[in-house]
Amino acid sequence: MDKINTLESVTPLSGQYSCRKDLRLSKWVLVAALTHLLATYLYRSYPDIGTSGLMTIRLTPLIPFGLWLRDLARFIRGLDELQYHLQLKVWLFAAMVTVEWGTTVNVLNEIGAKLDPVGLAGALCLMVFFWGVGTVISVRRYR
Repeated sequence: MDKINTLESVTPLSGQYSCRKDLRLSKWVLVAALTHLLATYLYRSYPDIGTSGLMTIRLTPLIPFGLWLRDLARFIRGLDELQYHLQLKVWLFAAMVTVEWGTTVNVLNEIGAKLDPVGLAGALCLMVFFWGVGTVISVRRYR
């Protein structure tokens, strides 16, 4: 039987933290962040690269991000049943709020508000922030 995952194993300062497990879970998001930085540098250095080259450069970080989502889904599937359901709800909440945020900013920009869109890195940061908010709400709810 497989060993059950715990959130404490990937939470620093929890007493059960495993750096190896955390790095294994987070490696693809680190690669996505580095790829995003490289893509941003290439985009700014070579603005006349053409539409297909530009699309390739700007969308490349989505590949390691998708691999991170796969690893995260595997980790969540290995949690006990209560944590599994809580984490699904929390990530769904974070995704919905991030999509709502992005949609709102987009609509406001279309009517002339001139807000800065968050971009890929900002969307990831927003999602992680709202995951934290959802986790706090869930933990307080099920005490």
